[in-house]
Amino acid sequence: MPVRNEYNAIIFAGTMGLIRKSALQEIGGWDEWCITEDAEASLRILKQGYKSIYINRPYGQGLIPFTFEGLKRQRFRWCFGGIQILKKHWESLMPWAHWVNPANRLTLAQRNLYLFGGIQWFTDALNLIFAAFLVLGGLFSIFLGQLTVRPMTGTLVVLPALFLILGLWRFTWVLRNKLNLTWVMAFRSMYSYFSLGWTVSLACLQGLIQKEGVFLRTPKTGSRSKVWRSLVVTRWEMLIGLICAVVGILAFAAHPEIRTLLLGSLLVWQASLYLSAPYFSLLSASDTLTLPSPKRGQPVLESRAARILLLIIGLLVLGAILVQFLPPPDEIPAYIRFLPEDLPLRKLLGID
Repeated sequence: MPVRNEYNAIIFAGTMGLIRKSALQEIGGWDEWCITEDAEASLRILKQGYKSIYINRPYGQGLIPFTFEGLKRQRFRWCFGGIQILKKHWESLMPWAHWVNPANRLTLAQRNLYLFGGIQWFTDALNLIFAAFLVLGGLFSIFLGQLTVRPMTGTLVVLPALFLILGLWRFTWVLRNKLNLTWVMAFRSMYSYFSLGWTVSLACLQGLIQKEGVFLRTPKTGSRSKVWRSLVVTRWEMLIGLICAVVGILAFAAHPEIRTLLLGSLLVWQASLYLSAPYFSLLSASDTLTLPSPKRGQPVLESRAARILLLIIGLLVLGAILVQFLPPPDEIPAYIRFLPEDLPLRKLLGID
């Protein structure tokens, strides 16, 4: 928010915020189609040329979700609403938006902050796709020996690993220096953020294909859910994490070398991200909880989406295996010259 304040691009978050009544009336009030109507309204107000101000001072205290299940509901709602805003207003956020609609008074900085604020939700979905390709590469290494899925194994795995290390260092550094956290607390906070990757990926998918969403109220009180409930609400995260861990370990065990070691390490890392969800879910249920949380709206169709995802991955694996039975080409394809040179990992890392 302090950065957004410098560019007059504040997102009205509702809690501890004030909005001028005349400005809200000028834009036609709240749009009930969006489940994050406060953030959507702030964008329409800024399009009219109004000024937004962030005061870096607490005026009250808010309540956070009491359980991990409540946190999943909250993050799903935020992401789904962010995708809704992006779908409706993306044309207003393009660099040429002012030329198309002169009434759009958003500056270039405002458009960039809102555009990338919406796009960033897809990070977890891309990470899930990356994990799926790593699993495919691991399965090929186990059952087909040296045959690999080229984009995610072999020499080209080094680049994602490098970006991963730099990204984690930057994430932890920001948490430590801006929030004055210890290394342990910064590390746990980072994992708490990543533990919601499956929920955000699901919200991205549903936000793209569904026109309307259901407002899933974030429980602000305790519930009677205990250990079993904590595991049930994170069952898909556990399944994805276990698949990544098992495939990574078996890939290295089948062919112990640098290539499979790096592949297995990335898979174990991906597994730790998804397995952190049941950890935090159990941690949130460790206290004595009192009042049951009221449930409103329809539950997220998490099981159906997960089954579809597993079916797609299974079909990709089956298709890749069937391709191996096709007859090889008579000559090397012409496009082979555009592929990067497949250097051995030992040579790339400078190991003699």
